[in-house]
Amino acid sequence: MTKGLSLRLLSFALFLGALPMAAQTATPFQRPHQNFVDTSGQTCKNCQLFSYAAGTTTPQPTYTDSSGTVQNTNPIILDAAGGASIWMGATPYKFVLEDAQGNTIWTVDNVPGGTSLGACTSPNAIQAANSSGSAVTCDATITINTVAHTINVGGTVPAAHFTLTNLNPINSNWTFDVTSQTTAFASISPLTTKGDLLTFGTAPAVLAKGTDGDVLQADSSQPDGIKWAVPATSLPSCTANQMLYYASSGSAGTCLSIGANLSISGGMLNASTGIENIAIVPPTSYSGTSGVPATTLYTTPSDGSNHQYMACMTDMVTTAGSAGTTWPQVNFTFAGISTFFLNPDVVAVNAHNISQGCLTFFAAPGTVIQYQIGMDSITGTPTVSYGFTLTLLQ
Repeated sequence: MTKGLSLRLLSFALFLGALPMAAQTATPFQRPHQNFVDTSGQTCKNCQLFSYAAGTTTPQPTYTDSSGTVQNTNPIILDAAGGASIWMGATPYKFVLEDAQGNTIWTVDNVPGGTSLGACTSPNAIQAANSSGSAVTCDATITINTVAHTINVGGTVPAAHFTLTNLNPINSNWTFDVTSQTTAFASISPLTTKGDLLTFGTAPAVLAKGTDGDVLQADSSQPDGIKWAVPATSLPSCTANQMLYYASSGSAGTCLSIGANLSISGGMLNASTGIENIAIVPPTSYSGTSGVPATTLYTTPSDGSNHQYMACMTDMVTTAGSAGTTWPQVNFTFAGISTFFLNPDVVAVNAHNISQGCLTFFAAPGTVIQYQIGMDSITGTPTVSYGFTLTLLQ
């Protein structure tokens, strides 16, 4: 065997260590300062050593010392003796050695990373990667129980437990039992009593259970925004042709029968006979210039009889316009023939100018009674308050 070949083999062995054999896993020989030779066995002066992530061409850094904080150049330019200080991170590497002219001398892939970039002499201590993953740190306060297969933070605990210790100062320990989802939740939950609730205001808190029958009620005045409260009196369930009646404020409602001739349609209370105010349009505001179009107030029942009705209306300008008039109107349409009743005009330029009046009339079965608010030469934007009441007289 020639001297040059012996030197190349020795250099390669010192860098890679023992190669994998059979069923075992081997790691490179850990020598901090490496020296390399070229294909002729000569010192690999000014050669280039490239480092990549294993199996890729993605550059992966090596380091100048055990701290793992200062990276070598990539590629590393070897010194006059063909050497360099090379410390590896924990992730596997691929190395490519080229001569000064860029000719590949050798490529070695899947080189295991360094097992440690710092001293760790505490038994069973954990070495954890720093935030960049370029180095590891030994923390003697975090240990592994190799018998119970648990990780302990701040002390020894039974199997299947994880303990966090308050270190500033040490005044309490908290155990996280990961045996199951149930035990894990129980480890972190502050709930201890049946019916208690976990809430949040400015911090997590426990809301003790209420009295039987209480309901949970939102209340922004409470620290957590909710409270237990006595439920409001439940409303009775009325049946057809009944009305819910309250004798006084806060009293329990009562269902009263109102007869088969009463109905509710379009948000209005309607009746065919025997009751006043069968249709009502409560005080309503309108602002504009086009008016309120014809709207059905009531359709008389098809009972074969004519009935007498009285329609009353109010029209008041609450915000003056610039010019024009406004007027309320009731229309009667039966068998295709329409007639109407018109109140006197209200001048739109006078705020609080009011017009009101009533009309008594007979209507045949099936007559459609409508109301509308007319506008005449309106300018500006007056606001009108209006209302209508229809009463069955006989």
